[in-house]
Amino acid sequence: MSVKAASTLVANIIRQGFYVGLIVGGYDKTGGHVFSIDGAGGHIEDNYMSVGSGSSFAMGVIEEKYKEGMTREEGIDLAIAALNSSIRRDSASGDGMLISFIGPDGFESVPEEDIRARAAELGFRYPN
Repeated sequence: MSVKAASTLVANIIRQGFYVGLIVGGYDKTGGHVFSIDGAGGHIEDNYMSVGSGSSFAMGVIEEKYKEGMTREEGIDLAIAALNSSIRRDSASGDGMLISFIGPDGFESVPEEDIRARAAELGFRYPN
């Protein structure tokens, strides 16, 4: 199933009355894709997404630092910086991070110890 088909399926389910904001991402034969699905079931594809109460803080960091063709490590660093901004400025964002990478070889969860080490190298307190 393509990532677009998966996002359409999720959007159709959400349209039935689930009021959440979701991100659907994946890698298929046409490359990597990420979709934002809103509470009404609308779905939009873009190069990056942020949802939730702290998303405006995270999005500011993402829009400043995102560039085409980022490496896995650059993407993880960007996710840490964006989540740090959200955590520090939005009381509903909590104080932890779960980061995953999806590429041609599939899904990979980034271990917490790697997140902690990268956050420290970037100059962020983790948890805040």
